[in-house]
Parts: sequence; C-alpha cells; structure tokens
Amino acid sequence: MRIFKSIMDIIRDFFKGESIEVKSEGEWKEGKKDGLWKTYYGDRKLKSVGNWKKGKKDGLWTNYHLNGRFSSKESWIEGKKDGLWTNYYNNDIHVDIPGNYGFLESEGNYKNDMKEGLWKLYYEITQHEYEWYLTSFFENITFDDVKGKLLVEGNWKEDKQEGVWSYYNQKGQIKITGNWRKGIKEGSWIYYDDHGQLHKEEFMKNGNPENTL
Repeated sequence: MRIFKSIMDIIRDFFKGESIEVKSEGEWKEGKKDGLWKTYYGDRKLKSVGNWKKGKKDGLWTNYHLNGRFSSKESWIEGKKDGLWTNYYNNDIHVDIPGNYGFLESEGNYKNDMKEGLWKLYYEITQHEYEWYLTSFFENITFDDVKGKLLVEGNWKEDKQEGVWSYYNQKGQIKITGNWRKGIKEGSWIYYDDHGQLHKEEFMKNGNPENTL
C-alpha cells in the first residue's frame, strides 16, 4: 500500500501547475509549426522549448516547472516519443547554485512511441539528502542527475511491463519483486516486511492469484 501511494504521489506531482495560462511563440512553414518553439507561463517564465518539423515534435524538448527547475526532458522523432525521457520532481528544496537543474523522478526510453527497456522511478529527495549530495560530490555533481533512493525498476517491451520488477522501501530494501508478462502479473511474486524478512509469496496466472504461501 505504501508503494502504491508513493507512485500516486509521483503522478500528482507531475501534473502540478497545468492549469496556469500558457503562451507560445515560434515559426510556421506552410501552415505547420516548423523550427524552434517556446512556451511560457503567464508571467513569461519559460515552460518548454523544442523543435517542430512539419507540424510534429522532433528532437530534444526541455520542460520546466514554474520555479524554473526542470520538469522533463523528452526525445521525439517525427512526432513520436523515441529515446531517453527523464521526469523531475517539483519540490521546494533550497539550492544556492544558479542555473537550471532538477531532482530526478523517473528515467527510461521510448521506441516508436512506446516504453521500451529499463525504467526507474525514484523517491523524492529530501533537503538532508540533497545537502549530503552537495558536500560529497560538489566537484563532479550535475544537478539534473540528483535523485533520491530507488522506488521501482523494471523493463518494458512494446509499452507493456515485461520480466522481473522490483519495488523498494525508503531504506533501499526490496519490498516486492515479481514477474510481468505482456503487462500481466505472471508467476512468483514475493513480498517482504519492513525488516527485509519474507512476508508472503504469491503465485499469479493471467494476473490472478493461484495460491499464497
């Protein structure tokens, strides 16, 4: 239940600020968006920047939260999601370093508009964790890479969960691990308590439990 709530918090955070008025500017060619485009929040703070090609998004797009920090970085090819995508939390961590940066929420790849390969989601980093990052790695730190502890990791194939997925608690211990096949739970699912001890094992077939140990 705690894992589910964390994922729902991520989803809610991702959509914060979407109701704010947005304005845009860019080039048109033969009635279609073509070239560099920028969108702004109502007070002219940059919301997104990227290229269009013949009316379709193409290349790297960078999006920003209202506070100026990264919201997401997206890779597009002719209007389809393709390549690495990263999403960032919208938090209030105090930072004294100028420039653009973000606190990583999730990262993974798309191929032909579908999630493909390994995706990772992270817990939201705390002020204390950020300060530890800063003092430990100051010379080599890149702020768009700062992330909290791993929350979930697993593979996608043609936009469906596939293979072994692992879900972690905030201590970094595995909470749940189990197998997906074409987006459906299949086989053994193992659950651990807060001390890392086996809680139960559940066997799934076509997404339904067969028996529990």
